[in-house]
Amino acid sequence: MTSPYKLLTLLFLGLSVLFACNKPTLDDEGLLPDDQLGLTYTDTLTVISEVVLDDSVRADELAVNLWGAMNDPIFGKSYGGIYFQMSTDRNNIDFGDNLTLDSVVLTLLYSGKGYGDLTVAQNMNIYRVTEQFFKDTGYHQFDAFLTDATPLATLNGFVPNFTDSLTINDSVKYAPGLRVRLDDVLGDDILANSGENNLASDAAFKAFFNGLYLAPDTNAPGKGLVYFNLFTANSKLTIYYNNGQSFDFLINSNSGSVNQFKHDYIGTPVLAAANDGNNNDNVLYVQPMAGVNVKVTIPYIGNLGQDIAINKAELVFTDIGDTTVFAAPTQMIFTETLEGGAQDLIADLYVSTNFAGGVRTTETDGQGNVNSVYKLNIPRYLQKVLNSGVQYGLNLLPFPTARQANRVVLGGSTHGQSPLKLRLTYTKIE
Repeated sequence: MTSPYKLLTLLFLGLSVLFACNKPTLDDEGLLPDDQLGLTYTDTLTVISEVVLDDSVRADELAVNLWGAMNDPIFGKSYGGIYFQMSTDRNNIDFGDNLTLDSVVLTLLYSGKGYGDLTVAQNMNIYRVTEQFFKDTGYHQFDAFLTDATPLATLNGFVPNFTDSLTINDSVKYAPGLRVRLDDVLGDDILANSGENNLASDAAFKAFFNGLYLAPDTNAPGKGLVYFNLFTANSKLTIYYNNGQSFDFLINSNSGSVNQFKHDYIGTPVLAAANDGNNNDNVLYVQPMAGVNVKVTIPYIGNLGQDIAINKAELVFTDIGDTTVFAAPTQMIFTETLEGGAQDLIADLYVSTNFAGGVRTTETDGQGNVNSVYKLNIPRYLQKVLNSGVQYGLNLLPFPTARQANRVVLGGSTHGQSPLKLRLTYTKIE
């Protein structure tokens, strides 16, 4: 569907032939027509930024799930736990007679190489979930479900191997992943229900076996988070029985999952900045997983007057942190706060992510230093603010915000060497 901004642009191009004094609108590049003169540039408008602790992100059925306990010297401790279901496309499952369990094995493939320093060992517990949850229900990162008290498996000193491929059934190789034997009690329980109502359908199976929970050890955090790809044919629960027979319960598009995130910022500069009631504007902190973001307002934009058309508007943030171990996000985006507190994508993002910008790049400053920066394009948002006179603020966050752990430290407006800047080009309409 053609956007209202494109329609207004086409309307202006037609009317400007007859009425040269009409106010122009932006074209698809956020610029005025080439023959429009009288451009004004400024980068001195006041920008106020505030570090804000996030409170919620939807975290069900994510393409990438994050597990682990990470201790970051700047951002404190972050934890990721994963609840997930298995599914079956078979009805009335019957494994046969005289059943003897060999083993029950969980296989989960990795997604990339995770985040942080994963050579530091961590501890993992895997629990059976005892409370039913459901796919596509809109769960958030704080949702938790009951589990058995005793784990089905415990991995102490776990360090993921991202280089060696998995060999399954001693012949077929798959991408690197976790393969762990679970307690026989689970396999025996499943086999005991062979031919019974609990294995009559996928829904019955999920009601009987609610799923598994990969729990991090919050008492012994490492320095990174492991990324898992749950929704692949090779992530599954396998029952081996009767000397060589096997059956797979898959994690697929019919399976529910919830990635649980928690943060502990006690004693960190992040918490100090978030608790600063004077809008700490020197150093800014951004972290995904419902962690911390930055609220931005441009309080004096209205002083330019309403009779202007914005050609280009870039908010430029400079990375001032150490990314040796904890890499920064590759892209940032803005949402805007609406009346009542709800969030929405800014108008510039509805054009495209390429138009809105925010991709991490480099820029040389006036002293010849090459800095990593994020340039976010907001002409449509600012034009709307000018036209309406209403502004509730922008919210800076990594993209995507629930499928990565990459955090970043940025210079604020009052930072001495790398200040946040609004680079604005506009035309006064007379």
